[in-house]
Amino acid sequence: TDTAFSVGATYVTTAGDSTVTIGGGMVTSEGNSTNQSNANSDSVALSASVVTGDLTVGAGFSTGEGLAQEGSVSINEIDDVEVINVGASYVSGDMTFTVSYKDGSVKSAELGTAAGTSTDSQEVVGASVDYAVASGVTATIGYENRDDTLNGAAVPSDSGGSIYLGAKISF
Repeated sequence: TDTAFSVGATYVTTAGDSTVTIGGGMVTSEGNSTNQSNANSDSVALSASVVTGDLTVGAGFSTGEGLAQEGSVSINEIDDVEVINVGASYVSGDMTFTVSYKDGSVKSAELGTAAGTSTDSQEVVGASVDYAVASGVTATIGYENRDDTLNGAAVPSDSGGSIYLGAKISF
């Protein structure tokens, strides 16, 4: 029998000229996969953001354990999941400047193994500028640097720096 439970809450308040939002939640679910050690999912997340005029700053953290599908058929146990996200944006006229940082890691193991021993991780740093070219048209230029590891070893094909250009058209 599969069962699941989740709950979350958000609190919004003002402090001077700033709006502060604090949120959190948890999810847990049980299933009946053969030989599983972990619940299907068991995680907690917290977040906070502050908006003051044209400046927005936010952060989030999540931790937990569970099961994850890797590839087309393999299900693995995942333990010690930790993800941290922080970012900020500033609006100045027709331009929006954004910076962000993400760091996440997880230990994984074969289904039925009590504790994960293989560490996967990802660290990403990014920055971008959006420019409102005309009504309904926004151009974006950004940079991202990413470092991925799988089973404790660097993954060069998924790591490195990149520059991206984009356009958003709304009508």
